[in-house]
Amino acid sequence: LFNSPPQGGGEGSAVELFGGKNAVVVCKSDDFGKIMQKAFEKIEIGSEYIFCDKVSEEENSNMLKEADIVVTACGIKNLINSQMVKDKAVIIDGGIVKEDGKVYGDVDLESFRETDCFISPVPGGVGPVTVACLLENTYLAHHKSTNRGMWDFEKLRI
Repeated sequence: LFNSPPQGGGEGSAVELFGGKNAVVVCKSDDFGKIMQKAFEKIEIGSEYIFCDKVSEEENSNMLKEADIVVTACGIKNLINSQMVKDKAVIIDGGIVKEDGKVYGDVDLESFRETDCFISPVPGGVGPVTVACLLENTYLAHHKSTNRGMWDFEKLRI
Protein backbone atom coordinates (compact mmCIF):
# COMPACT_ATOMS: atom_id res chain seq x y z
CA LEU A 1 0.00 0.00 0.00
CA PHE A 2 1.23 3.47 -0.81
CA ASN A 3 -0.18 5.40 2.08
CA SER A 4 -0.67 8.91 0.71
CA PRO A 5 -3.07 10.93 -1.43
CA PRO A 6 -0.94 11.05 -4.61
CA GLN A 7 -1.65 7.58 -5.94
CA GLY A 8 -3.18 7.29 -9.34
CA GLY A 9 -1.81 3.95 -10.44
CA GLY A 10 0.05 3.43 -13.69
CA GLU A 11 3.41 4.28 -12.14
CA GLY A 12 5.28 2.74 -15.08
CA SER A 13 3.63 5.03 -17.57
CA ALA A 14 4.19 8.02 -15.27
CA VAL A 15 7.94 7.36 -15.31
CA GLU A 16 7.88 7.12 -19.10
CA LEU A 17 5.95 10.37 -19.45
CA PHE A 18 7.39 12.48 -16.65
CA GLY A 19 10.64 10.87 -15.48
CA GLY A 20 13.34 13.53 -15.31
CA LYS A 21 10.84 16.38 -15.12
CA ASN A 22 10.50 18.69 -12.15
CA ALA A 23 7.49 19.53 -10.01
CA VAL A 24 6.46 22.18 -7.53
CA VAL A 25 3.80 21.50 -4.92
CA VAL A 26 1.99 24.53 -3.51
CA CYS A 27 0.47 23.52 -0.19
CA LYS A 28 -0.46 24.52 3.35
CA SER A 29 1.44 21.88 5.30
CA ASP A 30 4.95 20.57 5.63
CA ASP A 31 3.59 17.03 5.93
CA PHE A 32 1.71 17.18 2.61
CA GLY A 33 4.74 18.69 0.87
CA LYS A 34 7.01 15.89 2.14
CA ILE A 35 4.51 13.17 1.17
CA MET A 36 4.28 14.60 -2.33
CA GLN A 37 8.08 14.77 -2.62
CA LYS A 38 8.31 11.07 -1.76
CA ALA A 39 5.56 10.23 -4.26
CA PHE A 40 7.32 12.15 -7.03
CA GLU A 41 10.65 10.56 -6.12
CA LYS A 42 9.09 7.10 -6.66
CA ILE A 43 8.39 8.03 -10.28
CA GLU A 44 11.70 9.80 -10.87
CA ILE A 45 10.42 13.38 -10.74
CA GLY A 46 12.42 15.99 -8.85
CA SER A 47 10.26 18.22 -6.67
CA GLU A 48 10.12 21.07 -4.22
CA TYR A 49 7.24 22.43 -2.22
CA ILE A 50 6.29 25.93 -1.23
CA PHE A 51 3.64 27.24 1.10
CA CYS A 52 0.52 28.94 -0.25
CA ASP A 53 1.35 32.29 1.31
CA LYS A 54 4.90 32.30 -0.12
CA VAL A 55 4.01 31.86 -3.82
CA SER A 56 4.78 35.46 -4.76
CA GLU A 57 8.25 35.55 -3.16
CA GLU A 58 10.85 35.92 -5.92
CA GLU A 59 12.71 32.64 -5.32
CA ASN A 60 9.44 30.69 -5.17
CA SER A 61 7.88 32.39 -8.18
CA ASN A 62 10.99 31.56 -10.23
CA MET A 63 10.80 27.93 -9.10
CA LEU A 64 7.10 27.81 -10.02
CA LYS A 65 7.79 29.32 -13.45
CA GLU A 66 10.35 26.56 -14.21
CA ALA A 67 8.17 23.63 -13.09
CA ASP A 68 6.96 21.05 -15.59
CA ILE A 69 4.30 19.93 -13.10
CA VAL A 70 2.47 22.08 -10.55
CA VAL A 71 0.29 20.58 -7.82
CA THR A 72 -1.87 22.87 -5.71
CA ALA A 73 -3.65 22.06 -2.45
CA CYS A 74 -4.41 25.41 -0.84
CA GLY A 75 -8.10 26.19 -1.05
CA ILE A 76 -7.45 29.73 -2.30
CA LYS A 77 -9.48 30.75 -5.35
CA ASN A 78 -7.35 32.01 -8.29
CA LEU A 79 -4.06 31.59 -6.41
CA ILE A 80 -2.26 30.35 -9.55
CA ASN A 81 -2.57 32.20 -12.87
CA SER A 82 -1.03 31.72 -16.31
CA GLN A 83 1.71 34.29 -15.70
CA MET A 84 3.08 32.14 -12.87
CA VAL A 85 3.77 28.92 -14.82
CA LYS A 86 5.41 27.99 -18.08
CA ASP A 87 3.49 27.03 -21.17
CA LYS A 88 2.71 23.31 -21.53
CA ALA A 89 2.92 22.75 -17.75
CA VAL A 90 0.75 20.06 -16.20
CA ILE A 91 -1.28 21.57 -13.35
CA ILE A 92 -3.06 19.35 -10.85
CA ASP A 93 -5.53 21.52 -8.95
CA GLY A 94 -6.34 19.92 -5.61
CA GLY A 95 -7.77 23.06 -4.02
CA ILE A 96 -11.45 23.42 -3.18
CA VAL A 97 -13.19 26.74 -2.62
CA LYS A 98 -16.97 27.04 -2.25
CA GLU A 99 -18.38 30.42 -3.17
CA ASP A 100 -21.95 31.43 -4.04
CA GLY A 101 -23.03 27.81 -4.43
CA LYS A 102 -20.19 26.99 -6.86
CA VAL A 103 -16.94 25.07 -6.40
CA TYR A 104 -13.63 26.52 -7.56
CA GLY A 105 -10.02 25.43 -7.37
CA ASP A 106 -6.73 27.20 -6.75
CA VAL A 107 -6.19 27.83 -10.47
CA ASP A 108 -7.55 30.88 -12.29
CA LEU A 109 -8.81 28.95 -15.31
CA GLU A 110 -9.81 32.06 -17.25
CA SER A 111 -6.19 33.26 -17.33
CA PHE A 112 -5.15 29.97 -18.99
CA ARG A 113 -7.56 30.20 -21.95
CA GLU A 114 -4.81 31.11 -24.44
CA THR A 115 -2.14 28.72 -23.12
CA ASP A 116 -1.20 25.12 -23.84
CA CYS A 117 -1.20 24.04 -20.19
CA PHE A 118 -2.94 20.88 -19.05
CA ILE A 119 -5.13 21.51 -15.98
CA SER A 120 -7.20 19.07 -13.93
CA PRO A 121 -10.81 20.23 -13.49
CA VAL A 122 -12.42 21.34 -10.23
CA PRO A 123 -14.76 19.74 -9.42
CA GLY A 124 -14.29 16.33 -11.01
CA GLY A 125 -10.50 16.02 -11.15
CA VAL A 126 -8.56 14.99 -8.05
CA GLY A 127 -11.61 13.99 -5.96
CA PRO A 128 -12.81 11.00 -8.01
CA VAL A 129 -9.23 9.68 -8.29
CA THR A 130 -8.85 9.96 -4.50
CA VAL A 131 -12.06 7.96 -3.96
CA ALA A 132 -10.95 5.27 -6.43
CA CYS A 133 -7.57 4.96 -4.68
CA LEU A 134 -9.29 4.75 -1.29
CA LEU A 135 -11.40 1.85 -2.53
CA GLU A 136 -8.38 0.10 -4.02
CA ASN A 137 -6.36 0.52 -0.82
CA THR A 138 -9.29 -0.74 1.28
CA TYR A 139 -9.42 -3.87 -0.86
CA LEU A 140 -5.65 -4.38 -0.68
CA ALA A 141 -5.55 -3.80 3.09
CA HIS A 142 -8.35 -6.30 3.68
CA HIS A 143 -6.61 -9.00 1.70
CA LYS A 144 -3.24 -8.34 3.31
CA SER A 145 -4.79 -8.47 6.79
CA THR A 146 -6.67 -11.73 6.13
CA ASN A 147 -3.84 -13.41 4.20
CA ARG A 148 -6.24 -14.23 1.38
CA GLY A 149 -5.17 -14.34 -2.21
CA MET A 150 -5.92 -11.42 -4.46
CA TRP A 151 -8.72 -11.55 -6.97
CA ASP A 152 -7.72 -12.15 -10.52
CA PHE A 153 -9.75 -9.46 -12.24
CA GLU A 154 -8.75 -10.77 -15.68
CA LYS A 155 -10.72 -13.98 -15.02
CA LEU A 156 -13.82 -11.92 -14.21
CA ARG A 157 -13.88 -10.10 -17.54
CA ILE A 158 -16.61 -11.11 -19.97
